[in-house]
Amino acid sequence: MSEEIVHGSEDPKVTEVKDAERSIQIATSEDAHEISAEGKFVRQKNRFTTPFGDGPNELPVESGRYRLLWARICPWAHRSIIVRELLGLQDVISVGTASPVRTERGWEFSLDEGGVDPVLQIRYLPEIYAQTDPEYEGRATVPTVVDLKTKKVVNNDYFHLTNYWETAFKKFHKPGAPDLYPEHLRSEIDTFNDGTCNSLVNSRLDYLFSSPQIVEESS
Repeated sequence: MSEEIVHGSEDPKVTEVKDAERSIQIATSEDAHEISAEGKFVRQKNRFTTPFGDGPNELPVESGRYRLLWARICPWAHRSIIVRELLGLQDVISVGTASPVRTERGWEFSLDEGGVDPVLQIRYLPEIYAQTDPEYEGRATVPTVVDLKTKKVVNNDYFHLTNYWETAFKKFHKPGAPDLYPEHLRSEIDTFNDGTCNSLVNSRLDYLFSSPQIVEESS
């Protein structure tokens, strides 16, 4: 499917991606679908959460099959990149880097030659989301993992992505790679990460995107 980002969409919070048959609306701002009637930021659920593994309903773990799309401004994307580096997965999982400035049409690969990701040949992240699921209307987020065989998004589960690098991709770890997710500490680590997500990261997002009244009341 060949998509085209339509410039000048009527809604600045949504990018319109068109192919020969239809128009697909992908959110590019939290304001599009993640602000409640009371003005509180309610983070969208991740749409692509199939785990990596060897099971029949899991994403096959293969070297060179996946591309991790990220932007340096996103703390959750940093986690995925840092763990990839520590475990020596640079040659196993390729990386596409979007500009840290999110445009009205979504994350843009303007840092690359010609303004497109050299592997996926997309200029804006919403293009690959539209190609993956024409019914998807949520926000195109980083980090995102794309299957290079199908050219589709397969995982944007930012919270668990590092766990997959640490466990499912263990056979590809470099010699002497640190055990970042030791089995006897996983419950404790998961509890800590959940608290970090809710108390620090999401609190920051609440402050950024909720209405001033909601922010004042929760302070």
